[in-house]
Amino acid sequence: MNKSRLSICAAGIVLCAAALSTAADESARPVKISRAEVAGAIFKSPKVQKVTEGGSQALEVDTLMSADKKFTTGMYKAGPEHQDIKDGYPDYEFFYVISGSITLTDAGGAQTIQSGEAVTIPKGWKGHWDSDGYTKIWVTYDTAPK
Repeated sequence: MNKSRLSICAAGIVLCAAALSTAADESARPVKISRAEVAGAIFKSPKVQKVTEGGSQALEVDTLMSADKKFTTGMYKAGPEHQDIKDGYPDYEFFYVISGSITLTDAGGAQTIQSGEAVTIPKGWKGHWDSDGYTKIWVTYDTAPK
């Protein structure tokens, strides 16, 4: 993994999160995900949540949520996931894959996002999500009223 690319991606996520959270709450501070946390220590945090998606168990840590709850950042670690997204992706998501890979398939074909790569999924995207396991840093934006 190229550490400088990872650092640039993480810095971009932190800056974006800081800018949006500051707009919502002037007392907010930037949220850093350290190298140790990116390497997996974050999943030993008391903030870790066990989640089930598509019938699979995963670990998730939310690192920031805007005051209006539309913008959220965090890290996610999953084992094998295979799911059809028929009703459309629920929100906009950008993520950077730390380890593993994810293949997204739709009418336009398949795209595999591997460790060290990033992707942005538009709200409403329909297709198939396939992975043997991965860890990602993610940012979501939900346009629905909260």
